[in-house]
Amino acid sequence: MAGHRAVLAAGDSVTGVTVHEVTETLDAGPPIAQVEVRVLSGESAEELAERVLAVEHRTLVDVLASLAAEGSDQGASASMTAASPPTEAARAPHERRRTHA
Repeated sequence: MAGHRAVLAAGDSVTGVTVHEVTETLDAGPPIAQVEVRVLSGESAEELAERVLAVEHRTLVDVLASLAAEGSDQGASASMTAASPPTEAARAPHERRRTHA
């Protein structure tokens, strides 16, 4: 949420979503896709976060579909090969977790 608050505090008119290749450094991989999200006048950080999250979901699905159609392993294999098998807790129903604010 801090990122969305910072956007509003700075008076930015645009924020955005980036899907990038996974590298050893957090958020440092080359971008695969970027989508701008307009900041609406008078919206709260929570409202902005909700709108950005919806764009993140659509963008990720679009990127994965595109990579699958191309037969590419760009980005996707790096994150998937590094993933551990799901634990019992991960298989159980759970609340949505946000990893970025």
